[in-house]
Amino acid sequence: MVVSVCSILFGCLGAPPDLTDVLSPSKINSNPSSYDGADVYVRGYVRVGPGEQGHFLYESKKLDEEFKRKFASRRSDFEPGDYAKYCLTIANPDIFLLNQKAASGMTLVVRGKVNSNYLREVVDLGACPLAPAIEVDVADLERRYPSIFKHRGER
Repeated sequence: MVVSVCSILFGCLGAPPDLTDVLSPSKINSNPSSYDGADVYVRGYVRVGPGEQGHFLYESKKLDEEFKRKFASRRSDFEPGDYAKYCLTIANPDIFLLNQKAASGMTLVVRGKVNSNYLREVVDLGACPLAPAIEVDVADLERRYPSIFKHRGER
């Protein structure tokens, strides 16, 4: 019964990606040129906010909280650069910023195109420290997550 319910749900939301094909931010950051221009699915913990709060997918909520906790501790042995590989910039964050209240803090699977040279092409103060970014397929995002992205402009 669960299979048929899931099939019905995913039929309504669009076909889910094969879970073996979903990448992590660290996978893309490990060899960004091999994904350049590729249309991929990425699972990440959404962090969006105006200005310096950024717009990116983080590997997981757990790693994000660990980073923030260690950063706040101001310990001399903390190396922020060790966490850079877990961060992937969202190149077109407007849909997330417009729905910040609902989207920030969610773990989502997003579809999009990888640009391995993003930070070499633009100045983006809310970006991750590594050059790759993903340009999210907004139509796919709205179709697959209608409860999050149904109200444009909610903050």
